Amino acid sequence: MLMATSAWAWSWPWIYEVPEDQLEWREGLIKYEVNSQTPFTGRSVTYYDNGQLKKYANYKDGKIYGVWKSYWDNGKVQIVGRAKDGKAHGLQEIYSRTGKLSRTDNFKDGEKIE
Repeated sequence: MLMATSAWAWSWPWIYEVPEDQLEWREGLIKYEVNSQTPFTGRSVTYYDNGQLKKYANYKDGKIYGVWKSYWDNGKVQIVGRAKDGKAHGLQEIYSRTGKLSRTDNFKDGEKIE
């Protein structure tokens, strides 16, 4: 179920969604909604011109947090990343336009683990 207004939506499971262009970076790596004084908590979303989902990312207290995904314009997953406290953390998977896994990287606190 998706309930929307002009700038935001609540989506199952009750995640506050905001279009990426309604957010701005401040204080380095902290995201805020435009005209807000509170760091953003929720999900940012971006779409291609054809309406296809391009990217979503979750934020907690203005910092990217948890799983985020970006998609090719054909709808296939491009990248699945994970973040903690604003930094890459955990497995990052990169896919080709055809959907084939092409590379994986592992991160801890923003640093790539070899």
